[in-house]
Amino acid sequence: MDDIIASELQQITGIGPTRAAVLAAAGYDSLSALAAAVPEDIADLLRVGRAAAGEIILEAEQLREDGDESPFFPVDHLPQEASSHGTVVYEHFLTGKSRRN
Repeated sequence: MDDIIASELQQITGIGPTRAAVLAAAGYDSLSALAAAVPEDIADLLRVGRAAAGEIILEAEQLREDGDESPFFPVDHLPQEASSHGTVVYEHFLTGKSRRN
């Protein structure tokens, strides 16, 4: 496992090297990924209660917000037509879908 991933995940209370490795192997390899997780999935992975998993996810959200990691997509990830039509950009961010004209 990458040392950067390990150190990022280990900022969370209760996440040491072993748990960080388990999370990364399951695809939760960043604070953003962990912040978007479902408590039941994290509880099953780490063999903790749902409440403890929820606290881990909440702390990941807080750390992500405090860190440099932006919750926004870079402009180059927008649909091609987004640069010329504001409504398409708005709809894309609200729904995650892009309509075709």
